[in-house]
Amino acid sequence: MINAAQALASESVPVVHTMHLFGAASGQRKEWDALEKAVIGQIHNYHSLNDSVLKYLYTAAQLGNRAVGLEGFKAESNKIVDHDVSETVRKHGKYYDLVDLDMTAA
Repeated sequence: MINAAQALASESVPVVHTMHLFGAASGQRKEWDALEKAVIGQIHNYHSLNDSVLKYLYTAAQLGNRAVGLEGFKAESNKIVDHDVSETVRKHGKYYDLVDLDMTAA
């Protein structure tokens, strides 16, 4: 989803209204300009420190790089909103079952 939105950033106007990411397997970096340009509203990132897929498999495959779905974007942007759902989400495949968008993205 992140890569698709960044590819769309070359359009003259943003084409994604709002984005909700669940356990995103994308590495942390400092520049998210292309992603922010592609989205009109906010980018909501739901991350969990209990996500063992991202904690162990993703981190090992990426040579230590941590995923935004594990620790959040930690971006200094009003457009990117991190939601720590570690208390609720204990497994990578449980975001859809346990995250209530009405309550966290208001």
